Parts: sequence; C-alpha cells; structure tokens
Amino acid sequence: MIRLLSYEGFLTLICVVIGLALVCNLNSRQKPKPKRQKELGFIELSSGQDPVVDIIAIHGLDGHREQSWTAEDGTMWLRDLLPNDFPNARILSYGYDANTRSFAQTSTQTIFRHAEAFVEDLSQLRRTEPKRPIIFLPHSLGGIILKK
Repeated sequence: MIRLLSYEGFLTLICVVIGLALVCNLNSRQKPKPKRQKELGFIELSSGQDPVVDIIAIHGLDGHREQSWTAEDGTMWLRDLLPNDFPNARILSYGYDANTRSFAQTSTQTIFRHAEAFVEDLSQLRRTEPKRPIIFLPHSLGGIILKK
C-alpha cells in the first residue's frame, strides 16, 4: 500500500533535506580537504643519477600532480616505472588548481595565470641547471597551459 505524505509532512521532509544540504555544504567549507597549497607546484618524483634531462609531467583538467599518474593498484608510473627506463632523468610532476567539480570551491584561475605560474615555478626550479634539456609530458589542459 502506498502512503502519501500530508502537506505538512511533505514540507517537513523538504526542510530536513534542505537542512542536511546546508549542513553538508557548511561542513565542506569549514573543513576544506587538505590539498591545494601543498599539492600545487612541482614535486620531484625521482632525482635521477647524474641527470642529463628533466622529464616534467603536467596533469589535465580535474587532475592531480600525483593521482593522475597513479594506477588503481597504487603504482605511480612516473615514480615507480619510468626511472628504471631513464635512470639519468630527473622526473617531476607539476600540479595546478584544475578543479571544476568541487562543491566547496573550484578553480577561478585563467589559463594564462596557470601558464604564468608554471613558468615562474619552472624558472626557480631550474636555476642551477638552466640548460638541461626538458621532455614535457602534458595531458589535456596541461598541454594548453604548456603551449601558452
């Protein structure tokens, strides 16, 4: 037997749902996931043995500098596999705020600003070895940022 809610019952249910949504939204704003600042910029995944080249990965839209390159079994091919084939390469991954799906906060940066930050960070990173060749591994939006 199907039982219908009264008008008052329906309004109560709606208020409860809205209240829960507001609480969840407030909680997500009060406790942002500890990401962003620590997970942006460069991370060195392998220093290489007397490196002669830098390999730099740049994730795509909604990506992450480590998770984007990690398989379900936890293998991060940039860190766990690539150094075996390129022992003389310093391997890095670059992270930028490419979040478009968060309910709490999404990126408001322009592609130009991402590109500008990338160049600034890259310049700082390569102060001691400015002429070492670079192999870029961009994915999706990472390629657009690199091109810019």
